[in-house]
Amino acid sequence: MRFPRVPGTVYVVEAPAPVVEDVEIVVAPTPETQRKLRAGVVERMAKQGKMSAAQLAAARMLGAIWFELDAGMGPPDSLVRVALAGCSEGGKASEPINYALFEPIYVDVYHPWKVEARAKTAGPIDAYSAVNRVVCENLGPRQLDKAYGLRHGSVVQLVAWGLDRFDKLYGENFRSLKIGT
Repeated sequence: MRFPRVPGTVYVVEAPAPVVEDVEIVVAPTPETQRKLRAGVVERMAKQGKMSAAQLAAARMLGAIWFELDAGMGPPDSLVRVALAGCSEGGKASEPINYALFEPIYVDVYHPWKVEARAKTAGPIDAYSAVNRVVCENLGPRQLDKAYGLRHGSVVQLVAWGLDRFDKLYGENFRSLKIGT
């Protein structure tokens, strides 16, 4: 299609850019992307040495359980998928386990730990809530210390206690099922 030329108008025609092969263009991520892609609180705590390998494994196990509870555990005839790295990792799934296996995990393992963790408190927050807020909600310990008016490090101690307790009571059983690993 041709366009009519307007008298007195200067038209500039640009030559096409040369084709260059094998050029890698590196674009820095935006601050928003960096925030989305940074490691979760649990992974950062482990990397900084504030969490042991056993505590990290317990956090992943609990994250897997919370992931299934949030998903409603699915219909009984389906296979239950367990999250690999907890809620902060977006629900990646590992090997499926049978639904019949998950209900006893909740009744015999998770619920008794939850009752025990609710009894351990620091001011207005208990160990269960601290572990849940850090592992699943991805809130930082300092953020929670400030929110609850606690001294610096109180939430880290509660989270450590909760994860150690879970690992001591049930860690070996979960490792044999390969849940949360």
